Amino acid sequence: MGPGMFPALVGSVLSLLAIFVIFNAVGSRGTDFHIEWRSLLAVLGSVGAFALLIEPFGLIPSIVVMTAISSFAAERLGLRATALLAVAIAVLTVGIFHYGLKLRFEIIAWPF
Repeated sequence: MGPGMFPALVGSVLSLLAIFVIFNAVGSRGTDFHIEWRSLLAVLGSVGAFALLIEPFGLIPSIVVMTAISSFAAERLGLRATALLAVAIAVLTVGIFHYGLKLRFEIIAWPF
């Protein structure tokens, strides 16, 4: 039992669970399938913006922009809730990754 035992076990359990879900879905009558384009584009755009902004601007600005863009996925999320969510996620992210795990992210960088 080496270091790869637990990930292999988790992968096996998830694979069995996926097979179970697939077999249940094949036999049942489902609803019509449609894609929520607004949510899909908002989430993908927020991840892309984070990836592009983390190097030049740092962790906090990229988290705030990511949260602002991804808030378009929710229909009833106002400006105040988005701002509070962005601040909370930025504080937690800096606390966990910068101070807790000691990862070398620039918290705020100025590329100009």
